[in-house]
Order: sequence, then C-alpha cells, then structure tokens
Amino acid sequence: MRYTIFIWVILLSACSSGSNKDDTLPVIEKDPPPGDLVVNLSIPNNQNLEEYKVAIVGNSHTSGLGNRVSDLITQSMPNKKISFVHLSSGFLVETVADASAQSEFKNGGFTHIVLQGLRYSQSRSITYPTSYAETWIQRAKTLGVTPILFPEHPQRGDLTEARYVHSLHMNVINNQKACIAPVGLVWDKALQLVPSLTYHAPDGNHAAEVGQYLTSLVFVEAITGQRVDSLSLPQTQIVSPDIQLLFAQITSQVIYDNPACQFDS
Repeated sequence: MRYTIFIWVILLSACSSGSNKDDTLPVIEKDPPPGDLVVNLSIPNNQNLEEYKVAIVGNSHTSGLGNRVSDLITQSMPNKKISFVHLSSGFLVETVADASAQSEFKNGGFTHIVLQGLRYSQSRSITYPTSYAETWIQRAKTLGVTPILFPEHPQRGDLTEARYVHSLHMNVINNQKACIAPVGLVWDKALQLVPSLTYHAPDGNHAAEVGQYLTSLVFVEAITGQRVDSLSLPQTQIVSPDIQLLFAQITSQVIYDNPACQFDS
C-alpha cells in the first residue's frame, strides 16, 4: 500500500491504431453526406439513467470493449443496467455511410455512442478532414444520444502520439460538441508511473489485457460520470489490487484535468 500511496503523491504533483494511421491512403473525404444540417446542439446528458444502451462504431481497437465495461459497471454499480451493440466497423468516414448501421442507430433507443476510427497521419504529415466524425456527432445529439469520441492509446514507444491524437479529437469537439474519453492521456500517465507492466499486445499497436482494462476504466467514468476511484471495483486477475487502485486514481485524476463531458448548464 505504501507503493500505491507514494505513486499517488507523484501523480498529484505531476498533475495522451490500427489502420487509421495509414499515410498511404488518399485524402478523399471532402464534405459530409448530404441532408445533414450543420447544427451544434448541446450534448445530451444521459449519465444518471438507470439503464444504458451503448452503440459502438470503430475498428479493432474497440474489440471486447463493451463486455469489459459492462462487467465493471454492473459489478460496481448494481443499480445500473448496461448493454452494448457494435453497429459497424471501419473508419468514421465509412461507418457514417453504412445505411444498415444508421438505420439501427436511429431506431435502437441508444443512450450513448462510442465513436472510434478518426483517420489520422502516423507521420503527422497529412491532415484528414473531420466532417464525418462531426456528422456522426450531430446525428447522435439529434436523437438525444450522448456521443463519446475514442482517441486511441499510443503505440509502444511513442511518447508523443497520445497527446497528438487527443488534440485531433479536441479539434472535432471544438466544431461539434461531444464527450471525449481521454484514453491516450490516461495511458501516458500509467506508462509513466508503472512502466514495467505489459500494456501492448505483441504488435505494439493493440492493447494487451492490462491496457484493455485501463481503457475500460476510462469509459466507465465517461459513460456514468462516476469517479472510478470512488467505486468498489470488482477484483481482477489482470492486475494486483494496488495497481487496480492506482489505475482508478490515474483515470479519475486525468478526467478531472481533462473532463470527458462538458455539458451545458
């Protein structure tokens, strides 16, 4: 426990994927699909509901996210119910034009949607349009659904990628209000404080179990608005109790410094 307290003191005193990083792809996105009015609505606040129904669109970085978040929420907040539906896979530019996914989303009675798959340049030499992400967000808000952007964690060994990717998503919400789960920023802090853990899968890109667990904590807090460091989280074999507590503290502190959702009063 001394180890945990010591690191938490450091944290307070110190207090950022897959195929969407391909610079070889042409920049073809120009305008959002026709028929969408450009209206910047307030973010619907669905945090206090007793039952959540969450849609997910994105690539392989979202694999298994729903199950992990569901387990954490249902076991730590027994008064809550939650379900996830993976609507479509790919970049946001592709999923926004998926007629089947759009129909299911429109009629599915969702409370939240996790949006992952914003294209960006790994070399940072290309700037891709964000209009498709903004279209997704606008459609969600029109339906009373809370949109949550998912900026990916950094690749192994890249100390600046997380903050760069987070900034790109911040640019999106500056144009179209939405929540943003600061996954990469949480990873940065955890990698700084506990670098000995294996956060990445062997490919250095996707998350290993430890990284997946850390990402899940971010979405628990983003969806529910409850600080995860105040919850009685179920024990896990993925990390020790001390590290589990530390991860929760890191998550809540980073979200406190970088609010996931800023609702209009």
